[in-house]
Amino acid sequence: MPHTKKSRVKNLGTGMLGKKHTEETKRKMSISRKVWSSKNPHPSLGKTGILCHNFGKHASQETKNKMSQNRIGNKNSNWKGGCIKSKAGYIYIKQRNHPRADKKGYVPEHVLIAEKVFNKLLPHKIDVHHINGNPSDNRHENLLICSHSFHIWLHKNNRISERQ
Repeated sequence: MPHTKKSRVKNLGTGMLGKKHTEETKRKMSISRKVWSSKNPHPSLGKTGILCHNFGKHASQETKNKMSQNRIGNKNSNWKGGCIKSKAGYIYIKQRNHPRADKKGYVPEHVLIAEKVFNKLLPHKIDVHHINGNPSDNRHENLLICSHSFHIWLHKNNRISERQ
């Protein structure tokens, strides 16, 4: 008696025709079907549900802190000297504790140069304008410290290069 297409699909789907699962296999299959949450954590992840990189064992908070400290700054394999350049052309320097640092810890280089020239921190309402319009030209001769409203006025009136 030939098999119909429908019966062959059923038989091929199980792969266990005529065989029984062991108790261990049944236990593993039931674990893989469960939904894990903080109230019902996965058995191999421990109470916090955090899996550590060291051989899949649960790590203490101290171990996790040590692992993250080893990858900060110039200890990280992706470290490029603490300088990045934005798409707009501005150069940013890594300085985590600076008041003008963004959430990743970068400060515009032109702000740092202006602060170095004046030997004090610039207030947040003060902007630094590039006179020649080149955002990566951070020579102190090319920087103009001005209020935010005057900076906007300069750009609106195309007064970017007054010294040229």
